[in-house]
Amino acid sequence: MSDARQPLAARLNYAQCWEDVRLLFEALEPGPDQHLLSVASAGDNSIALALRGARVTAVDLSMPQIACAELKLAGRFLEYPEYRRLLGLDPGSDRVRLYEAVRAHLSEDARGFWDGRRDLVTRGILGGGRFETYLATFRTRVLPLIHRRSTTLKWFQLDSLYAQRRFWEDRWDNRRWRALFKVFFSRRVMAARGRSPEQFAHVEGPIGDILVARARHVLTELPLRDNGYVQWMLAGTFLTEEGLPPYLTEGGHARLGEVAQRLELVHASLEDHLEGLPEDTYDGFNLSDIFEYLTEDHTETLLAALARAGRSGARLAYWNLFVPRSRPASLSDRLHPLADLAATLISQDRAFVYGAFRVEEVR
Repeated sequence: MSDARQPLAARLNYAQCWEDVRLLFEALEPGPDQHLLSVASAGDNSIALALRGARVTAVDLSMPQIACAELKLAGRFLEYPEYRRLLGLDPGSDRVRLYEAVRAHLSEDARGFWDGRRDLVTRGILGGGRFETYLATFRTRVLPLIHRRSTTLKWFQLDSLYAQRRFWEDRWDNRRWRALFKVFFSRRVMAARGRSPEQFAHVEGPIGDILVARARHVLTELPLRDNGYVQWMLAGTFLTEEGLPPYLTEGGHARLGEVAQRLELVHASLEDHLEGLPEDTYDGFNLSDIFEYLTEDHTETLLAALARAGRSGARLAYWNLFVPRSRPASLSDRLHPLADLAATLISQDRAFVYGAFRVEEVR
């Protein structure tokens, strides 16, 4: 395949999923009678859909991403406190020992990846992706130039949206915040340190002002006490139980054994996976922001293949970061956009980075 995703497949880009899983729950309504296709990424959202009872086939072009999801599932053989230490949620000096305890439950390819990246295991894998490393640089080197850590942590102690808005206006939103945030989250810096030039192949214009506005919305219009995405971005951990991804809660960890029976991880491109599949295979699709990296023609071709693989009424859910992608007019007889639902859900998205959410239904 000769598209912008190829150079991304050789490294661990994301150790966590940065698409709000609550939007997927609302858009796809996962349940025991469903078979869903999901972009694997770091595994979090695919596991979350399986925790809701759905059977999930999680596909990814990147072997490191598959290995990340495998290790999270293999942690079912650990006690919950050990699991938290292995992943880096709690401090611990025994992560390599814990990895060795679950290593036999990984595929050969996943073992090969993690055996060669014991440094990530030692540090705790939740912070080990390229994007998480980028956020850590912002959190430890840039944010202290703007606000003290005590000021940052104050955000998550506020008990109302009114208090959050006042805090934004009175203490947070100063010139230094706006200036340094725009520079650090500019296209040039993000391409060099956080994502990659390939991921900006179809992006036009500056992005700093766009992200400032998106950050303001999340920090002032949505509760932060249950927002694990912003907690990790600004504090480097999940500060509240409500902010944890479903699989990282004690109850979620206790059910990883049943999830492993319903979740299949597939190392392949979506195109290769879909080729030759029977029609009407899937009841829904979590597509992350996959179309961000594709041309309009490639997007149209892939959407057509997904519609073919979906049963009548199956929903496609995906995000736009900076590149507007949605069902083209040529597929109007096969895919119906649920625009009102999508608009409502993106306004509730707890991760500030995305600009649009698409929900489209197979006719």
